[in-house]
Amino acid sequence: MRRRELLKLLLAGSAGALLVPFVPAPTPAITIARTGEGFASLVDAIAAARTGDTLVVNRDIEFTGTIYVDRHIRIAGVGKRIKNSVARV
Repeated sequence: MRRRELLKLLLAGSAGALLVPFVPAPTPAITIARTGEGFASLVDAIAAARTGDTLVVNRDIEFTGTIYVDRHIRIAGVGKRIKNSVARV
């Protein structure tokens, strides 16, 4: 339901109006500063980034394995952790 339609329902004051709590969308783990596009994984963000882009880390992230970066990008996230959890055999 669109916000405008929900607002009309709430303002109508009818007994049948449906009250739906506002739940904000979760903040993506990583955002490309140039476009504002969000990603759940570092790998996906790097794949979508262009040379010169800045990836903004919005929360701590963890990945397993090796990530190859084939272009010049900047990864920024003051106070955020990027942790590589390598499986030990």
